[in-house]
Amino acid sequence: MRFMPTINRRILLDDCDAAGVVFGPRIVALAHHAYEESLAAVGVDLAALIRAGELALPYVHLDCEFRAPLRHGDELRLAVTCEKIGTTSFTMAIEFFRAAESCAKVRQTHVAIACATRAKTELPATIRAALTIFTDCPV
Repeated sequence: MRFMPTINRRILLDDCDAAGVVFGPRIVALAHHAYEESLAAVGVDLAALIRAGELALPYVHLDCEFRAPLRHGDELRLAVTCEKIGTTSFTMAIEFFRAAESCAKVRQTHVAIACATRAKTELPATIRAALTIFTDCPV
């Protein structure tokens, strides 16, 4: 059984547009926060990785599905899973729930690159091992 971290988050006023609905790009930012917190929970320190300056994990694909509007004051649960782990890339899914209702889902595909060359490189074994904790899929 996989580890599926959940992040609880209340929608704040600065997450919303003038109509009081979450502004689309904020969904992506909230999803990234949940991804980073979830990796930290299994021992992957992205800040240390970035400071080391050897490896980066930028987005190469981003998909967001909006299912129901999120509004100021909504209490959310963000569920984080890893849908796919490849040799050089991986795809995370962050689903936004208000109570039992799925309101949005973000999929973000990251690729490992060597900072010095900006070329794709294999995912380090430590990151692959951490990602397997979030998935039921074969690696």
